Amino acid sequence: MDNHLQRIICLLLFVPFLLGAKVSVGFGVSLGGGTTSTSPYLIFPCTENISLKDKEVLDFRWRPSSLAYIRGYELKLYKGFKTTAEHILLDERINRPVRSYPIPVEAFTEGDIYSWVLTEVRLGGRKSDSSTCSFEIKKR
Repeated sequence: MDNHLQRIICLLLFVPFLLGAKVSVGFGVSLGGGTTSTSPYLIFPCTENISLKDKEVLDFRWRPSSLAYIRGYELKLYKGFKTTAEHILLDERINRPVRSYPIPVEAFTEGDIYSWVLTEVRLGGRKSDSSTCSFEIKKR
């Protein structure tokens, strides 16, 4: 490859990197800034009408913001949409990097709305941004 062609290829790969763009090369090597989430992604329960029929637990599920450096989570459950201390039902420290947490169905009342907040606790003790979802328990 001649020197001129090498400069063009280098320029095409390096300039987007400087501008913060995400560049994919060949077999999927990813270079550049791109945006990354700093909070866990909540999967369930979120915005659905949840049925407790034939269940012993309601399994809260999420995806971590990153697969590395997570020591555990802080999970808080609130009654209603307000995530303030007077509405808290559960404040749980999960000391392992899991992706779900079961809560017994006895904690919920049919027809009520609940909100949950999840925060990652990283290895150094730092915490992620929090993620929040609300859901309603179906009446039978």
